[in-house]
Amino acid sequence: PLLSAYNAAKSGIIGFSTALREELKSERYKGKDIDVCDVLPASMDTPFAYHAKTTTGHQPQPMAPVYDPKLTVQALVQCAKMPRSRVIVGTSAQFFIKISQLMPELFERYMSKMGIAGSMRREVKGPNDGDNMHA
Repeated sequence: PLLSAYNAAKSGIIGFSTALREELKSERYKGKDIDVCDVLPASMDTPFAYHAKTTTGHQPQPMAPVYDPKLTVQALVQCAKMPRSRVIVGTSAQFFIKISQLMPELFERYMSKMGIAGSMRREVKGPNDGDNMHA
C-alpha cells in the first residue's frame, strides 16, 4: 500500500470529527462554546513526503500541484476566528473531492494511474534510508 494508509487515516479523522460534532450538539453540551473544524489541505510544500518511509525504491513526493503551507495556517486561524465544520485548502483538493463524489469510478481509475506516479520521484530511496518512523 502507498496512499491507502494515509487516506484511511484522513477518512478516520473526518469520521471522528463528524461524530464529535454530533455529540457536541446534544443537551449535555448545550451552551458550551466548543467547535470542531476539519481542515483538509491539498499537497503542501513541506518535508512530509521526503521523510516518509517507502518500500517502492523511489523517493516519495507530494502530488502536484503543491501549495504554500501558509495557506493551511491561514485556514486554521480563520477556523479559530469563525468556525466552520470543514475547510478545504487548495483548489486541487476541492476539485478532487467534487470529482470523487460526482464520478467515483472515473476518479478511482485516474488515481490508480496518476496517484501512484505523481507521488514518486525517480530519485532512488531504499527501505532502510532515513525516514520519520523512529524520529
